[in-house]
Amino acid sequence: MIKAKRTLALALALCMTLISAACEKKTETVGEGVKAKVNDTEISQQEYDEHLAVYKKMVETQYGADAWNQEISPGQTLGGYYESTLLDQLIMDILMT
Repeated sequence: MIKAKRTLALALALCMTLISAACEKKTETVGEGVKAKVNDTEISQQEYDEHLAVYKKMVETQYGADAWNQEISPGQTLGGYYESTLLDQLIMDILMT
């Protein structure tokens, strides 16, 4: 009976080790100046900043110079909205091509 308990405990320990090794998530880091990497295509910080500058200019032209910092919902500015959605849009553009 004791031998069976030891065998069971050893088997459970082995299973736990295998499960934890299988669940380990490997992360890939992106290089310096890279905002995101989609498959093998990198979106540079410079590219992101250039697109954001275009959006900022568009917003200021349409709605006025202070529109970028205008609150559009509680805790959300128009500029913050564009900053949060721009990266998603750039990623989708890469995935769709």
